[in-house]
Amino acid sequence: MKKISPNAEKIRETWLLRGRLTKGILVFAAVLIILFMTWLVFIYTKSTTDQKIFNAIAPHITFGRTQFMLFITHLGNHQFLVPANLVLLAYFLYSGRNWMAIRLTVVMFGGLAIKLIFKAFFQRLRPLDPVIEGGVPGYSFPSGHALMAVVFYGFLIWWAAITIRNKWVQGIVISLLLLLILLISFTRIYLRVHYMTDIMTGLCLGFTWLIFSFWRVEKIEMKYISNKKAVKPAR
Repeated sequence: MKKISPNAEKIRETWLLRGRLTKGILVFAAVLIILFMTWLVFIYTKSTTDQKIFNAIAPHITFGRTQFMLFITHLGNHQFLVPANLVLLAYFLYSGRNWMAIRLTVVMFGGLAIKLIFKAFFQRLRPLDPVIEGGVPGYSFPSGHALMAVVFYGFLIWWAAITIRNKWVQGIVISLLLLLILLISFTRIYLRVHYMTDIMTGLCLGFTWLIFSFWRVEKIEMKYISNKKAVKPAR
C-alpha cells in the first residue's frame, strides 16, 4: 500500500478543515437569513419588498412565459419529486449503496417534515391574484418548492461532486442543477403563489437541513463502519 507523505496528509487535513469551516459559515448565514425573514414578515410587518417584486414582474408576464414557468415549477412539485426519489432510492438499493439510500431517505423525509411544521406553525396566507388559475392550496411560508428543490437537487449536486471524475462535466452538471433550483424558486414568485420572503426562507431552510442531515448520517455511518471493523469474526 502506497504511504501518504506527512506533507500530503497535512494538506488534506487543511482542506478538510477549510471545507468544514466554509460549511459552518454558510449554515450560520442561512440561519441568520431565516431569522431575519421571519422577523420581517411576522414582527416588523411593514416591509413592501414583496409587493415591489410582484410589481416589477407583472409587466413581463405573458402566456408563453407562464407556460414555461408552469413546466419548470412542476420539477419542484411533489408529483414529480416523489417518483424521482423512489426511482433514485430503488437504484441505490439495487446497486447495494445502502448508505446512499439512507442518506436520501433522511434528507427527503426530514425536509418534508420541516416544511409541514413551519407552514402549520406560521400559517401565512398566500398572495392574492395568483397567475395560476384557482391558485394553490396550503400556506405560503416557507416555500415548499424552494425547500424541497434545494434538498433533492442539492443531493444530486453532492452526488455529482463525488462521482463525476471529469471536472468540466462535473462543473456543467452542478451549474445546471443550481440553475434549476433558482428557476424553480423564481417560478413561485412569477406565478404569484409565494412571496420573495417565502422563497428566501425555503432556500435557507433546505440548505441548512441538507448540510445538517449529511453531517449526522456521515457520523452514524463512520461509527457503524468503525464498530464493524472492531468486531471481527473469529477464524
